[in-house]
Amino acid sequence: MVARSVAQSHSVFLAVLAIAGTGFQQPPAGTLILANSRWDQVRVEVRIGPSTNCAANAVVGTRTIKRGQGWTIVSRNVVCWRREQVPGNAAKGWTGWLHARVPNATVQKASL
Repeated sequence: MVARSVAQSHSVFLAVLAIAGTGFQQPPAGTLILANSRWDQVRVEVRIGPSTNCAANAVVGTRTIKRGQGWTIVSRNVVCWRREQVPGNAAKGWTGWLHARVPNATVQKASL
């Protein structure tokens, strides 16, 4: 009986070592594709962070996206985006913020 307990303990110990050796891997982050299918081109600003208060999140950048193209963002956090109010006329300002948190290992598409 004692030999069996030692053998079982040894097996459990080896299994724990095997798991520890490979490390715990998180699933791939979620992917959001911001797609432009409406305008010749449109400027888009993206921020990423923990909050749905988009102004509080870090700026990722601003890009011009042509018709038929998209901006692919991979993140585990909240992704915020806004576009030019009037595409091609930056003087008219920006739309309000939109945001999404894409579940890990999934892909979502948002039309601009």
